[in-house]
Formats: sequence, C-alpha cells, structure tokens
Amino acid sequence: MQDKRSEQERLEQALREAMEVPVPPGLAERVLERQAQARQPWWRLPVLRPAWPHAYALAVLVLVVGVAAVLPGLFRSQVPMEEQVVAYLVQEWDSLTQVREVPDQELQGMFRDIGARLTGDLGRVNHCGIAKIGARKGATMVLAGRRGPVAAVFVPGETVAGRVMVAQDGLRGVVIPVRRGFIVIMGEPGEALAEVEDRILRSVVWM
Repeated sequence: MQDKRSEQERLEQALREAMEVPVPPGLAERVLERQAQARQPWWRLPVLRPAWPHAYALAVLVLVVGVAAVLPGLFRSQVPMEEQVVAYLVQEWDSLTQVREVPDQELQGMFRDIGARLTGDLGRVNHCGIAKIGARKGATMVLAGRRGPVAAVFVPGETVAGRVMVAQDGLRGVVIPVRRGFIVIMGEPGEALAEVEDRILRSVVWM
C-alpha cells in the first residue's frame, strides 16, 4: 500500500515538473494568433499581393492604350458620313485633280466594286479609284467641268436626309441621295455642278 502511494506521488511530482518547464517567449501569443486566423471567415482572409509590384500599373497602362486606340474611331463615327466625304475631298483636292487619262476598263471596274454600272458617257474622266473614308469605301472620280475639275464620290450603304448644298475651304458642292447610297459632287465656285450631276445620274445605274 505504501509502495502504491509513493509511486503515485512520484507521478504527480513528475507532472508538476513538466508543467513548470519555461515556455519560449512569444509562443503563447503566436499560438493564439494562429487560432484566430484559422477562425476568420473567407472574406477577412489576407489578400495575396502580386509577385510583381508593377502588375497593377501595367494593367492600367494597357487599358489606357486600348481606350486611346478606340476613341478616335468612335469620334469619327459620330461625324455624319457626308461631312467626312466633304472633308476628304477638301484635303485631297490637289492630288485628286491632277490630270491623267483613265482607261474605260478601269472606270468600269470601279463602278462594279461599289455595285453600280456605267451605261452612258461621262465625258473626260481624269481620275477614278476606291478610297477608304471613315468606315466606308467611296468610289471617287474627277470629271472635266466648264471651269475646272469636278470631283464626285459615290458612297454605297449610307443614307442622307435629302439634297443639301455644302461649302468648305473655297469649294462648293452638293450632297445627293441616290439608290443605295449618296453622291457628293464638289468643284470651284461658279462651276456648273448641275450639269455634272445630270451627266452622272444619266450614266450610272445602281445595281
């Protein structure tokens, strides 16, 4: 009996000594902090930071470049198509009105490209070609007028409200609605644009 009591006392003494072992500094605080983090809901978990500190700056730069590339097109699309054609003729007037001989085959091919057919005589044609104007393609040709060159641009697939006179940078012109599109005719002040208009409307058939 005495031996069992002594053995129990030794066991209790060993437990007391084990509990009295000094704890490393800060261990208790670290354990409590770890338990607190384990109990945090998912929306309070620490946010992982990107490995590359400039990732956000790069994303913003890409966004800015993308917007800068798109905005000019958006602004152009807000300008009426007939105004874009007038601006194109004014800007390219000198190069468009250089006199050269245009073969009939080249002229016929241009009209086929825009879904039209030349059935009459336009007179002398000094230039013809397809030009990209804004988001559309226009068939451009320059005819000989009474006072000088007269430029005409056919734009298929666009509509205008009605016939309207235009003037810009010393040039005068008219916007004419036609089947499946419109035509802009421009020349120098005093030019007989009505004669050129009549010549075009009698000679071109929209397919």
